[in-house]
Amino acid sequence: MDDKQIQYYFEMKKRGRLIHLSTVDGRNGMPTYFIGNGKPEKYQNREMWSVIDDEEKTGDTIYCDQLITDHNEENPYVAFSVWKDIKRYFKEKYPNIDKIRWVRFRHDRLTNYKEELNG
Repeated sequence: MDDKQIQYYFEMKKRGRLIHLSTVDGRNGMPTYFIGNGKPEKYQNREMWSVIDDEEKTGDTIYCDQLITDHNEENPYVAFSVWKDIKRYFKEKYPNIDKIRWVRFRHDRLTNYKEELNG
């Protein structure tokens, strides 16, 4: 990690926008996120590794930003199994949230994902 990335993770932790995930068998991950009002371009088009102000009080959408892991080959399976816990955490911590959005590069192209939070 370079200095800009380290600064990003420290600032996101300070703002309460970093979650530390740990499994019983020792795998670790740290996703970061912003909270916004249905304007994904604000979060998707910003400079990489920059921290911007979000709308915690009025936002209805979680924008997943970065995910750092220990690169274990089993991580995709672990991530799938804890996804419902992550959604429950967001819903309990931010009752006004009804969507989660994320962007990932897959097969050399940018893909936007969105999932509604039910109940």
